[in-house]
Amino acid sequence: MGKDIGKDLATQNMLVRYITTDGDARSADGMSEAMKILDSMLKVQRLADPTHLGQGQFNRCLRANFSPTMFSGSTRGSKKEAQKIPSQDGIAVVRSILRKNPNGSVYRSFKSEHGSHRSYGCVPYVSIAEHELPKIALVSAPGSGNTWTRYLLQQLSGIGTGSVYCDKNLRSTQFPLECIRTGVLVVKTHLPICKGFAGAIVLIRNPIFSCVSYFQFRKRGHVGIAKIKLFEERYSSFLEECMTKWEELYIKWLTKFSFPVHLLFYEDMKLHLEENLKGLADFLHINYTATDMCCTLQNQLGKFHRKKGDFKVESVYTADMISRITNGTRRVLEIIHKKFPKYSKFRFESIKPS
Repeated sequence: MGKDIGKDLATQNMLVRYITTDGDARSADGMSEAMKILDSMLKVQRLADPTHLGQGQFNRCLRANFSPTMFSGSTRGSKKEAQKIPSQDGIAVVRSILRKNPNGSVYRSFKSEHGSHRSYGCVPYVSIAEHELPKIALVSAPGSGNTWTRYLLQQLSGIGTGSVYCDKNLRSTQFPLECIRTGVLVVKTHLPICKGFAGAIVLIRNPIFSCVSYFQFRKRGHVGIAKIKLFEERYSSFLEECMTKWEELYIKWLTKFSFPVHLLFYEDMKLHLEENLKGLADFLHINYTATDMCCTLQNQLGKFHRKKGDFKVESVYTADMISRITNGTRRVLEIIHKKFPKYSKFRFESIKPS
């Protein structure tokens, strides 16, 4: 394939000096051979591709024959999971080394002449950043739209987003940099740990809905719907756990984090998506085109959108549960009103239990 492409280019008197492939050295050799039609002394230089080189290191580490006692675990499966930790570190190291190359030539740049990172239509390429980025946290309680926000940012910028977790389902679909924490636009976290970040986007959703969404995720995965009977049996105790963690997370990030914070409300994003995306782009210094914004708005759902169906949130709540949520959100609202005057009138909408 490389040789055929090289011959076509050579007939147009076009020289290729550098090539980045998907790991197939034969393509680079074929291109080099074809270029000799124009210049017998020319050797096409094959550049490192951070995505495939990092994944190659990951796979080699997984297949390596380590000492049986090197990784802890009582079963073969648990030891295999532990072995993934150095594998993921290998990816990070490879990408870090490549990022420090002073000539910058090792990066794949998907920007075309008109500045787009899209191959055709509205389908974006998602890649590691071409330059060093500050480590920005995308903070939210579970079930608050973190995955959706990451998807939108990738659509708009073409830069991948990472996570402090490593969700295989996300990594294998729309989030190829899921397990990476460097060279990404934002890093997802649900933890009340503020250290190590240079800024934060704090995403807040009404806990009446975020706790239900988190319960659905815990019982039925990213897009599944739990049965009402399951809510009747277990949601009351789950809600107490959910609200305790919800309060701790937002109080910690809104009072203890001393770096720039961009506040984002899920419900407002649903109503005014373009305005909120522009605010995020300003905070993250994202350069985008009108086409990028248009495509993001056209393809705003992604693959991990949970369809409501006949499910009604009101059906799983009692008056006591709503009271617990109201009391739990009071302290967080006080902090928001004091630190962010722009949102001094913001309130969480309540519902009437059915």
